[in-house]
Amino acid sequence: MSAGRHCRVASPRNAAHPAAMSSPATDSPCILVCVLDRSSGYCFGCGRTGEEIARWMLMPADERSALLEKLPPRLAAMERPPRGDLPQRRSAARGGEA
Repeated sequence: MSAGRHCRVASPRNAAHPAAMSSPATDSPCILVCVLDRSSGYCFGCGRTGEEIARWMLMPADERSALLEKLPPRLAAMERPPRGDLPQRRSAARGGEA
């Protein structure tokens, strides 16, 4: 997953999103920010790597739980750009709605 690419994974935070599902087995830390930091490889929104995001639905519950415990320290350690400095969605860059 490259910078600017957007994932759509279920989360209580994005339950209104059409791609969101309500099963606890699919709960995800995704907040639909979905931009990977080039230096760390972590998503600015959820703190996962592209590989972790891709594997999320295939991970056993204990592996997801272990990963969820790692995310707060990752996010706290990341230097995030100001909100307006993240790459825009491609549709927004073309003049469409984000």
